[in-house]
Amino acid sequence: TNMPPVIYQDLRVDVPRDVLQEYARADATRKVSAALDALAAALDDDADEDTIERLAANPAIATVRRYLAAAKAVAAAPVLDELEAAGEPVLVFSSHVAPVVDLGQRRGWSCITGDTTAARRGCIRRDFQAGVWTADSARRGCGGEAAVGVALSIRAAAESLTLTRAAHVIFIDEDWVPGRNAQAVHRADRIGQTRPVTVLRIVANHPVDRRIADVLRAKRNFSNA
Repeated sequence: TNMPPVIYQDLRVDVPRDVLQEYARADATRKVSAALDALAAALDDDADEDTIERLAANPAIATVRRYLAAAKAVAAAPVLDELEAAGEPVLVFSSHVAPVVDLGQRRGWSCITGDTTAARRGCIRRDFQAGVWTADSARRGCGGEAAVGVALSIRAAAESLTLTRAAHVIFIDEDWVPGRNAQAVHRADRIGQTRPVTVLRIVANHPVDRRIADVLRAKRNFSNA
């Protein structure tokens, strides 16, 4: 009850028009719309995780989400530059691995995916909290650098990590299971955090991504009510 507040914000970003050219076709748009309707209904009905994941695996949704995640990771770079310039440690989450790996290549960053060993996860947690990467957690040859940020796969790193040095959490995209997104936020919003936590969701100016953001926001607001 004495924890600092968590502040949620959306950041709308433009993506290159050619990123989703194939989805400009009417048939593709119709398929995505129908699949999203089914997912929204399942979330409203509190369907089990297996049902949600089966619906989310629809090829139309999975493909457009993958392209959007890659585009949004690029669009998020100016935000990360500003936070780094201000000396603010940051956590970035994505449900897709490729953006996590790409962002983990930034200077002063590390990343955690499903391939990260438990030992390395522990080293990343320790060094990020301390503010300096050691050879055990940094990319090769980058030991001794300031620990600026960590990019994390939601499913690989949503639990058992204390990363309270960061008060800024950014979602390139979110998991379809709202509880996993909440657990990701709790890497920063947990005992030991002394500052308000700002959670920034990157939302593409694209009808599919706006619809996804609206569905997940409504579910989160309902869960928190």
